[in-house]
Amino acid sequence: MTLDNPPRNKLRLISCLIWVFTLGISDSLPGTLLPRIEAYYNISYSVVSTIWLANALGFIIIAILSHRLEHFLGKRIMIAGGCATSIIMYIFVAPGYKFPMVVVGFFFGGLGLATCLSELNIFLSRFKKSSKYLGFFHGFYGLGACIGPIISTVMIDHGIQWNYVYCILIGLTVVNIFDQWFAFKNADEDLKPFDNPDANEDSTVTTPTSEDDKELGLNNNQEQQNDDSHHHHHHNLLPSSRLSVEVSSILSDGSGTKKLTSDPIEMGIFSQKTMIAHPDLQKIPTHATHTTHNTHAATDSNNIINNVDGGLAPESSESAPLVSESPEKLLGLALRSPITWFISFFVLFYQGGEVSIGGWIVTFLETYRHGDERTTGYVASGFWGGLTIGRIFLTSFLHKNVGAKRGVSILSLCAIASVILAWVVPIIIVEAVFISICGIFIGPIYPLMITVAVRILPRKIQIVSLTIMTAFGSSGGALFPFLVGIISQFAGTYIVFPVFIALFCAMLVLWYLLPNPDRNIIKHFWERVW
Repeated sequence: MTLDNPPRNKLRLISCLIWVFTLGISDSLPGTLLPRIEAYYNISYSVVSTIWLANALGFIIIAILSHRLEHFLGKRIMIAGGCATSIIMYIFVAPGYKFPMVVVGFFFGGLGLATCLSELNIFLSRFKKSSKYLGFFHGFYGLGACIGPIISTVMIDHGIQWNYVYCILIGLTVVNIFDQWFAFKNADEDLKPFDNPDANEDSTVTTPTSEDDKELGLNNNQEQQNDDSHHHHHHNLLPSSRLSVEVSSILSDGSGTKKLTSDPIEMGIFSQKTMIAHPDLQKIPTHATHTTHNTHAATDSNNIINNVDGGLAPESSESAPLVSESPEKLLGLALRSPITWFISFFVLFYQGGEVSIGGWIVTFLETYRHGDERTTGYVASGFWGGLTIGRIFLTSFLHKNVGAKRGVSILSLCAIASVILAWVVPIIIVEAVFISICGIFIGPIYPLMITVAVRILPRKIQIVSLTIMTAFGSSGGALFPFLVGIISQFAGTYIVFPVFIALFCAMLVLWYLLPNPDRNIIKHFWERVW
């Protein structure tokens, strides 16, 4: 998929950027406004933190229902409806009514945010250069998040009440509703070829499209069971780097797009564990000169591949396209995939750390460093501004020169180091600099993670898995700031630093458990990481 194919993709990309810019402003405001909200309603840290809890509840509901809703409503209504749900939040918050009204508003905000974010992340991951467009997408999020604290700080300095900041978001969201409705017209028909991996034409054999799809149900004992057959057919062994069966099937090119290919299937398409556990994969007959030989080769390979698929594809002796799965079955497959859970908890911890530091740093500086209320809001802008710079300028660079897997590991370690320095150095200006640097390191992690996710998740469950992942991430961005508020009530707001460090360490552990798509053959555990 490219900007010109389907034709409306340019408009869709622009609408995505406008929406995520609005989201960035919305997400960054609570961090700057938190001390003002506490004073306005005369409430404690733990009570004000319930806005994030309500947000998380909205995310979780969407995670449960989104696959059903999209099946009945379609992409266009889902995305525009998500924007319409978000505007309810701003309408509830802007008048400055009683605090329970604000909490209910944040619940609706969670519903709308999770709906749009999951749909748009999936849409952008289908592009040929997905890392580039995801970098722009999340870069515009950072840009909005950088501008949000500046707007709120300036308005408060001029005597404008905190809640009126949300009137700006009402106007922006009205624009989003109309441009998303217009841009995603006929989106279900346009994008269907890029969402359905099973719609192949004249295919000789239906092939799996992701290495981890094949890891479901593998049994290492098959290596011993197939060993004798392996020796009998030694003359049919293929080079260890390629399978020489020619197919015409829709494959993933590793960047989230699809292409028709009749080239030999690259070894990287299959899991390395699969190749070890299934030596039959190395015995598929090579390309023959006679049509009958080709037919037998296709049939044999189809049986082998279906066996490797762990039951995901029905075994058949005939070549036939797979029937599209029901939403319930796809949800079940996604929930049974360990990759779905690793990535979901990774994003849970990532966004939990990101939003916690962005949401509580202003309160920490005013409480522990006695920062000026008129200027501390700009520190939050520095953090989100650094995040923007990182996403726009580092994402593609790291993806090309270091690799997404290594890049995330390096960035996470650097972010942890920056937060430690900001914690231990009691000089507010130095802390502000380190917080901004931390934002630079945090920024590219999310888009790089998306590029890895679309390469290691089975294509048939990508939409469901990425929706679950997005809901987990949004929930983490709401749950952990809430927990920081609860703990801060007793320990103090400095707790945001150890919480961030713990979350990013847990995130790294999960990242190391994921397969490394940049390596065709993995012999040692460390090769999953580096």
